[in-house]
Amino acid sequence: MQVHINKFWMIADQLTNINHQIFNEDLAFTFKKNLPPSLHALVVSLNAHTNQLFMELVYAHLLQKEI
Repeated sequence: MQVHINKFWMIADQLTNINHQIFNEDLAFTFKKNLPPSLHALVVSLNAHTNQLFMELVYAHLLQKEI
């Protein structure tokens, strides 16, 4: 999971470096949509958690799930 997270942040950083504005909600949504099917239950719980899903929340949940 950490490799997936690192690749995702690398792409986000590259977009930022070319002055492409990225919102936290967009990052969280995109990351969540690219998770493997084995984490479907986690995605469902994240969807129900809040209307404003921030990347930090997704990241924290994934790390907790991995542990």
